Amino acid sequence: MSAYLKSVDFKLTQGDKRMFPFFGTNCCSSEICSPKAFQERRLKFLRWMRDDLEARLAGLNAAIETIERQISREEVS
Repeated sequence: MSAYLKSVDFKLTQGDKRMFPFFGTNCCSSEICSPKAFQERRLKFLRWMRDDLEARLAGLNAAIETIERQISREEVS
């Protein structure tokens, strides 16, 4: 693993807002969000990421199954 990857900290602890710096401020003002608002926005973002990854994974699984079917048909023929 590269030194860069070792140095990157991906902690998602409550007080660590480095991974999601854009959640700490409102888009219309420079006020800091409350801890609860920050957590809610982070949760919404993480759920969106999960849903997106699930959709991508479903597409990959379908492509893999199609290729496996094609290979098995070629072996039978």
